[in-house]
Amino acid sequence: MGRKPSTGRAWHVDDARQLKLSYSSHIRSPDDADQFDQTLHYTDPLNASRGNPDLRPEYIRSVELCLQRSTERVTMQATPFFLHTSDTIRTIRTIDSLGVATRTFANVATSDAYGTDFTVALRGGRLTLFAGTRAYRQVSNAAI
Repeated sequence: MGRKPSTGRAWHVDDARQLKLSYSSHIRSPDDADQFDQTLHYTDPLNASRGNPDLRPEYIRSVELCLQRSTERVTMQATPFFLHTSDTIRTIRTIDSLGVATRTFANVATSDAYGTDFTVALRGGRLTLFAGTRAYRQVSNAAI
C-alpha cells in the first residue's frame, strides 16, 4: 500500500449528533507475484494463466461523509462514500482458437464505487452488540 494523503473535518452538531467529512488518496501497487509472472501456467489442458509484468499501480481517491447519532444506549451511523480508482487492475480472460482459456491481468481505465455503510451499536450492561451493512454500486469502465 502506498502513501495515503488524507484530510478530515468533524463537527459536533449537539451532544447527540456529529458529522465527519473525509478525503483520502492513495496508491495500491499490485502485490501478488502471480500478477507479474509472465510464465504460462496450465491448471488443465484447457485453462491457463499468465501474469502481466507491465501492470501499473492503482490510484484511489475517496470521499466519505459520516452522520452519527448517539443516545445513552444506541449509536447509529450512516456513511455515504464515493471511491474513484484509475488504472484499476482486473482479471482478463481470453479463449484462443483451440478453446484454451487464458487468464491474465490488465489495468482498465477507471472504476467508481458509491454507496452507504450503516452501523448500529446497542449498549446494555457488559454487552455491546454491533450490526452493520453496506449498500453500494461499483461501475468499471474498461475502455482502454
